[in-house]
Parts: sequence; structure tokens; C-alpha cells
Amino acid sequence: MNKQLFTDVTDWQEATFKEIKTMPLLRHLGQETEEVIVSILMNDTDKRLEFADCFILLMGAAKADGMSYEDICSAIKEKLEINKKRTWGEPDSNGVINHVKEEEVMCCANCSKLNITNTNVWWGTIIDFKCTLNPTHPVSIGEPKTYSCTNFKSR
Repeated sequence: MNKQLFTDVTDWQEATFKEIKTMPLLRHLGQETEEVIVSILMNDTDKRLEFADCFILLMGAAKADGMSYEDICSAIKEKLEINKKRTWGEPDSNGVINHVKEEEVMCCANCSKLNITNTNVWWGTIIDFKCTLNPTHPVSIGEPKTYSCTNFKSR
């Protein structure tokens, strides 16, 4: 999407429809999302046009709610950076993957998400603690003998 496309879409909506309001556009978006799903399930060759309907409605809803093209682009960039830093869970029964909410995260000595490995080396044993929710972050050992991931709030 570029600024001219955003302007073309939202100007057309304002000229064509009497009232442009956020909530009706979002409700319509829900209907169009269902049409995309059906289109995909039916292997429709024009499913791209159903996707386009969704984008058109979303642009109109954002503008109706007071957002400019610049506001949307800025928000998308900001949200992408937030999402890049999140820990993502496993797919649910519908295949949906949500981020792990901080309050759902528990990482301590009694946590099933904590993986403790022992590696024998010539000078002794190295004990490594890793949280399976976020294995790239180190786990610190606190007192008395508790473990918590440095990227999660302490409990």
C-alpha cells in the first residue's frame, strides 16, 4: 500500500457511501474475511480479490477512526518490532499461533518449561538452564535455588 492508493480507496469510500463509520466497516470486514476463507477452501482463482476487499475495508475503517496513511505505516512498523521481540506459542487446534502472554509464563525450578542439562567435561559438570519458551535467553540462578528467565518478570 502506498499513500496514493490509501487516498484513492478512502476518497472513493467517502464519495460512494453516505456515512463512513469505523464499527460498521469492521463488521463488514468480518464478513469479507469469511468470504476469503470460503474462497481459499474452494480454491477460487479470484481469491486475491477477496483479500483486496479486506484491505479496502481496513483502510476505510482506519481512516474513519482518524488515522492517516502515515499513522498506519508508523503503527505497522511499531507493532512489527514488538512482535519480533515476543515469544510465540504453539499452534492451537485451528492452527492459530498467539504470542505467549507474560502472565502465562512461569519459569522457576518447578516449571515444566525449564530444561536442565548436565554436560560432563574434563574439569567437572556444567549445568545448563534453558527455558523452553525462549531458549535463546539465559536463565539466571537466584537464591534460594530458584531459576527465572531474564526476559520475563520475576514472580
